[in-house]
Amino acid sequence: EGEIIRRRRECLVCKRRYTTYERIEESLPMVVKKDGRREPFDRGKILAGLKKACEKRPISIATLDAVVDRLEKQFQEMGESEIQSVTIGEAVMRELHQLADSVARADAFLFAPRDVYRIESGRGDTLRAGRNPPSGVVIHYSLRTRPDSAVQLEILDSAGTVIKTWSSRSRDSTARIDTTPGTNRFVWNMRYPDASTFPGLIMWGDSVHGPMAPPGSYQVRLTVGRWSRTYPFNLLKDPRVPATQADLAQQFALLIRIRDRVGAANDAVTRIRDLKTQLDGASQRAGALSDSAAIRAIRSSADSLRRRLSSIEEAIYQVRNRSSQDPLNYPIRLNNKLAALGSVVAGGDARPTDQSYAVFEDLSSQLQAQLDRLRAIVETDVPAFNALVRERDVPALIVRTGPRGATR
Repeated sequence: EGEIIRRRRECLVCKRRYTTYERIEESLPMVVKKDGRREPFDRGKILAGLKKACEKRPISIATLDAVVDRLEKQFQEMGESEIQSVTIGEAVMRELHQLADSVARADAFLFAPRDVYRIESGRGDTLRAGRNPPSGVVIHYSLRTRPDSAVQLEILDSAGTVIKTWSSRSRDSTARIDTTPGTNRFVWNMRYPDASTFPGLIMWGDSVHGPMAPPGSYQVRLTVGRWSRTYPFNLLKDPRVPATQADLAQQFALLIRIRDRVGAANDAVTRIRDLKTQLDGASQRAGALSDSAAIRAIRSSADSLRRRLSSIEEAIYQVRNRSSQDPLNYPIRLNNKLAALGSVVAGGDARPTDQSYAVFEDLSSQLQAQLDRLRAIVETDVPAFNALVRERDVPALIVRTGPRGATR
């Protein structure tokens, strides 16, 4: 993940080649020994101690490196300039307990994740600053060999409802997890699933990202074949934020509603474009008919239907967008307005304002009017067109249902 740099070097004297591994030096606390002496935190000492403790155990160096990574992250997040050596020892012992023989010999193993503060942080990848830990919940799991069956990782809420799923067999690279033998690391960005999208979507200053999960209890579940393991963890509220749990729950509830309406708008555009493509195909195939009156009837009906679909599409999405700068010239439409409202509501950890609720209700009602128009076309005009083309043996239109029901 870019944290270690491997270099091949050559000795200028003997010309022999060798390999070095370079790691960015992180800002870690000073270690206070039992006798009061202070010394810099030494990653090598901890790793050497772990190797000594596990030298007769079938535990890979990669697994021990992952343990030290977790310990370093834990000590960094404490935010202290000094740390007692006994505190380090207790943390190391907790990690060693998870490296029992049952872990080392297991085909699959899920390490218990730590509680995480609900804070998004940048990486800070510069030569003048240290690198922040990953922003999100860090999940470690170990695989002895590459499994023949699918590997699935799930995040669940406190009630056991699945929030998000990743699989080793997913066709979507963003929903796929690694099955490399050894210890693997996965980071959940603390967000719920994104709104649906469509190819070529361009929005001004906004995105379809799902909302951040509110503070509370969650679970992670790893499944490999018939084997499964689940551990709980907590997202902790940023202690600097004055908002209450109820405030953040209201914010999350509104953001979920906004996400679903953005998804419904984008699903409607997808359905409209699919129908328009099929209409173009029907008009083209009608040209092969011998009856000129039938050709005119089909093409006239297709053109009329296409214009009405286009008027709905243009109300939902700015169809003239071709680049990220086009929204400067062409007004944004309903899906972008809703997404922009989501950015405002998510701009800080606070209860949504009354104005945010009012704007949402207004935009949502405008969107619903367009979705009702689309539903009317799908339920009335499309069947009428299909009846017309079937009489001439021209393939009918197929109405596909969107992921979140575009015409609701």
